[in-house]
Amino acid sequence: MKRCKHLSVVVISVLCLMGFIGLTCLTPASAEAAEKKAATEKKAVKKAAVAKKKEPAAVITVVPAAAALGKKVSVALMGSGFEPDKEVRILFTDAEGMQTDIGYALSPEPKTNKAGAFSTSWECDEFIKAKLVTEGVFTLTATDAQFNPLALTPITFAAEKAKKDDKGGKEGKGDKEGKGDKEGKGDKGGKEGKGDKEKKKE
Repeated sequence: MKRCKHLSVVVISVLCLMGFIGLTCLTPASAEAAEKKAATEKKAVKKAAVAKKKEPAAVITVVPAAAALGKKVSVALMGSGFEPDKEVRILFTDAEGMQTDIGYALSPEPKTNKAGAFSTSWECDEFIKAKLVTEGVFTLTATDAQFNPLALTPITFAAEKAKKDDKGGKEGKGDKEGKGDKEGKGDKGGKEGKGDKEKKKE
């Protein structure tokens, strides 16, 4: 019995020693592999960050930035810095914060070229008639096909009356009839009176 106990103790000791040796052999290798993996992931993250910095931010521009309300109102929309060869959707945000896709009123339909730029024209007549567009400042948002916002810009609409008032002021300043007053200054009637005096002398 003593021998059996002794043998079992020896076997257990040997197994423990082998396990310890195995762990010490395997641990450095697994640690190195983990370090290499972490280093590779860091490099990938850095490359992605650098790539994002190099890519220009998407921008949308409205011309003119301030449009006058009236008939046949049209504004040009231009964008750059978008993903190449992709459809772009334009959303109009009204005074109450409601967004409307104005794609059906754009010509041509906005789509980026190989450089990530696009150009289109927005006919605003229907929106003005429906009173969605009124005097004030609104927002146009450019999105991708899934309506994820990419860029936005303000657009201003001014009352058409301002232009009419300017024209009226010009007519008032001219006031040619008042300034001329040629008939009063000429006093041709008075000259004819002098001629009558000469006839009387004869």
